[in-house]
Amino acid sequence: SLALKSIPAPRIRMSCPVGSIHVEKAEGFTDLHTVAGSILADDIAGGAKLETSGGPITAAFTSLNNIVECNTLNGPVTLILPKGAGINMDGISKTGTITSEIAGLTVQTKPGNKQCVSGIIGEKPFQNVRISTINGNVLLREEE
Repeated sequence: SLALKSIPAPRIRMSCPVGSIHVEKAEGFTDLHTVAGSILADDIAGGAKLETSGGPITAAFTSLNNIVECNTLNGPVTLILPKGAGINMDGISKTGTITSEIAGLTVQTKPGNKQCVSGIIGEKPFQNVRISTINGNVLLREEE
């Protein structure tokens, strides 16, 4: 497992094949990959690429200035996004449920019972937020 307390950098990349990754605070583009573990990011200011095959992804963003991509095969995704941020959302869960507590995002059930979330909210500039999970639920919230 990997843990990082705080780092400011243009790009932060951490990879852990068989364990969890926990980042308390990251300022910059945060690129986290694990195969068999969870990803927990308490405070990201920037953008991110978060990927795992067998575990949950939980990430809280305090600001967005880049794309956000979250991909997992077997695990839930929880994203807390900054209130009022310009976001172009596109997400899918093939066998799970998508719950959005963010006004302006639309959740639809498509053929095969897969669920999708989409929408454009906030003000320009819009940052792309993309979520994909095969076997997992998705929860979207705004920071309080």
